[in-house]
Amino acid sequence: MGRRGRVTALPWTGLTLTAALLASGCSGTAAEADHSLGVPDLPPPGAATSIVLPLDDYVISPEEQERADRAQAALEVSCLSRFGLTWSGPDEPDLLAGRAILAAGLAERFGLVDEAQAVAHGYHPPRWSTRGLIASREHAHHHEPPADVAGVLFGQISTIDGDSVPAQGCRGEASRQLSANTRPLATISLVTRLKEEAAREAATDDRVTAMFDAWSACMAEAGYHYSTPMSAARDQHWRRAPKPSPQEITVARADVACKTAVGYLDTIVEATAESQRTLIESHVDELDRVKQSLTVAAHNVTTALSSHVLSDQGRWSPTHR
Repeated sequence: MGRRGRVTALPWTGLTLTAALLASGCSGTAAEADHSLGVPDLPPPGAATSIVLPLDDYVISPEEQERADRAQAALEVSCLSRFGLTWSGPDEPDLLAGRAILAAGLAERFGLVDEAQAVAHGYHPPRWSTRGLIASREHAHHHEPPADVAGVLFGQISTIDGDSVPAQGCRGEASRQLSANTRPLATISLVTRLKEEAAREAATDDRVTAMFDAWSACMAEAGYHYSTPMSAARDQHWRRAPKPSPQEITVARADVACKTAVGYLDTIVEATAESQRTLIESHVDELDRVKQSLTVAAHNVTTALSSHVLSDQGRWSPTHR
């Protein structure tokens, strides 16, 4: 993501997507990462993956992220061709990584709610989780460009055969084209702040606190003493273990059963959605600009993709009109 020697394309968010996710503090222990070279996993269908909250309208979707990453690759390859350099672009797993990470973030934002996941992983993040995906991308082999390509792609050199290389290389030029007339970092900052504020408000909602009390009582009846689901997920017995123990899986299954019994997901979603709607009403003008920025960015992506085609050899090239 703009780092020399590694080729990943997560451009639309200003090359900050993975860093933001790493800083978000998603719960769980070390991921059971499979550092294979395959296409990254997407979350399985479930109750959490179908949830749509009001502020989701103001962020890029996983599918849009994939389009943006493909547009970034197309523009990078086109830029390189101006200097007589040929590169096939990032591997397919790299092109799909951004989509998978965003999809995982949506699926896991309310914690463990799926019985099958509890049985298979306990509180350990599955391979499709943000931590699992980030770990696998960090350790996987990436499609490294040749040295001459890398020099121009990452802006390691300023000129080639007398022609000036764009600032920050072809990668920087492509990112600037896709973000033209948008404010991606400001957009992320505002929407992230509003989401966090809504989450804090929802956590103190009387319906939510009563539900947590009911969940805690349900867990106590099963022999487990936790005040909130987060305290169960962060139990140091699990966090220090490389793999889920039978005890962890038993507690995780009880956790999910109690969440179902007390209406955990419905209550959390209802309170969060209400808080988000209130915040949207008080930030109408700012969020209108966010929507406009999303529209412009989507147009930039469409323009880039419509101007380039993927050849049978897997290389991006300009279209001929």
